[in-house]
Amino acid sequence: MASQQGETGVRQRREADPAADLSRPSRWFTWDEIGLRTGQGDPPQERWLVIDRKVYDVSRFYRRHPGGSRTIASFAGQDATDPFTAFHVDKTLVRKHMVSLLIGELAPDQPSFEPSKNKLLVEDFRELLSTVEKMGLFKPNQFFFFLMLLHILLLDAAGWFVMCLKQAGYNMI
Repeated sequence: MASQQGETGVRQRREADPAADLSRPSRWFTWDEIGLRTGQGDPPQERWLVIDRKVYDVSRFYRRHPGGSRTIASFAGQDATDPFTAFHVDKTLVRKHMVSLLIGELAPDQPSFEPSKNKLLVEDFRELLSTVEKMGLFKPNQFFFFLMLLHILLLDAAGWFVMCLKQAGYNMI
């Protein structure tokens, strides 16, 4: 009972002041503890996920997730750092909303990725992502979209021109 009140107090402070110092987590967790919180079972369990070594309880939030409940629920009990990075463009805005879901952090002796994942593969993927972001390959090229619009309009105009010629009695074939 006392721990629930303590966690509620921490959550209320975080909701009241999102810029509060979150460098010291209220609790430390292991991958074994997180792996048990998948939302499976009867009655449904809690759903936890890890993003950048921070543990979030999405048990009540996953139904309201803008990307859909299945999207976030599929990562329950796992490290969701890479999908979070891939699907959220404005990460600072999203992190402001995540403050109220934060319940702790991975213990210092725990690896940053799930024990079941290949460390080299995870590191290579994150390095590739960093390189691609630095190269600016995720930034849209507006000139490309302008050319596509121009292409569509030219084809549309050509179609109208052919239709007008057909109605005027000109046969091109």
